[in-house]
Amino acid sequence: MNEPILEITTNVGCKVNCNYCPHMKTVQHLKGQDYNMSFETFKASLETVPQEIEICFAGYSEPFLNEYCTDMILYADAKGHPVKVYTTTVGLDIDQLRKIQHIKFVSFELHMPTRTGNERIVVDDNYLALLQTIYRTINEVHFIFVCNEKGDERLELVDFVRDKSVVHIDIAQSRAGNVKHIAPEKYKPGKLACDKDLRWNVLLPNGDVAVCCQDFHAQHIIGNLLTQSYPSIFSSKPFLAFKALLEVDNSNILCRNCEFAIEL
Repeated sequence: MNEPILEITTNVGCKVNCNYCPHMKTVQHLKGQDYNMSFETFKASLETVPQEIEICFAGYSEPFLNEYCTDMILYADAKGHPVKVYTTTVGLDIDQLRKIQHIKFVSFELHMPTRTGNERIVVDDNYLALLQTIYRTINEVHFIFVCNEKGDERLELVDFVRDKSVVHIDIAQSRAGNVKHIAPEKYKPGKLACDKDLRWNVLLPNGDVAVCCQDFHAQHIIGNLLTQSYPSIFSSKPFLAFKALLEVDNSNILCRNCEFAIEL
């Protein structure tokens, strides 16, 4: 069984605007609400989350576009949670980095710019210096290129990395059919199981919890951590109803085109 993870979407409306990310779909869910998670909301949402649950700063947007992201990372670490970060570094500066250098991260994953510019990441001397500082001072750093096709990776940006096993090249996926210009997984009929055991959930800025990291539409909200405890969400009607749909042939759920869905 996969270990449970709670991803944190610190904000929506990501200005990095990767062309293989359907982040604007989440904006529609939060229309009329604050697009940035407050530090108070983050603290309140973590109140009932067991210490062993990994807190992953990624979600549906670049985490450091929220000015309180560093404070959130420090708070999660102080509470004893395993902490992971997935970032383009847009919004992160050296002063913020110094505040979190002491943390023993599960991993600190750097989402890198590609040759065809599918991400709005400015590659200049400041960016290159920040990359090298992260590599020198943070543990478990990984460099991840997400490419629409092989050969789009800018490997010259990681020439300074001694151990090339921490450099990864991934091909962009459709995010369960949410990215329209990328062919989705073939439709999966019948009964399904989730490779993540439905425990890779995403916290949104208003406290809502989306069922998984692919649900950019926030189509399947299973609870809210401002009004419910973390354990109670997994015995709630919305969660149990969604779980039951995995057993129903051809049910209308995003898992039908999901890269992580397993046909039974």
